Amino acid sequence: MMERQKLVRLVDGDDDLRVAVRAALAAGAPFDVWDDSRVPVSAAITLLQRRQAGAERRGRPLLQAAEGLEALRLYPGDTVLVGRVDDRQRSGMQFHLHLDPETEAIVCCVGVPGAR
Repeated sequence: MMERQKLVRLVDGDDDLRVAVRAALAAGAPFDVWDDSRVPVSAAITLLQRRQAGAERRGRPLLQAAEGLEALRLYPGDTVLVGRVDDRQRSGMQFHLHLDPETEAIVCCVGVPGAR
């Protein structure tokens, strides 16, 4: 199980989405990184593309989905771990994460707005 402080350190960068993830974690938002969730990068790309299409149909596009897809496409590894930060109580947002299998870096971070 990943410690909260380690995940905070991994969510580096100063773009709005990563700042929001760090704020959610600092505020105590629940999070999970499933250590046994290794998925092929190709499957992660397909799933994110489907989520993006569905979210756009509902009028709530994912935040930084294009950047996330690009990061997954450029990632040199074969598999990624899946994670989530659930800040719906405070901000109405969830954040979906893909990490390298050694949990040393976040490959992709996408924001999922809640229902309006």
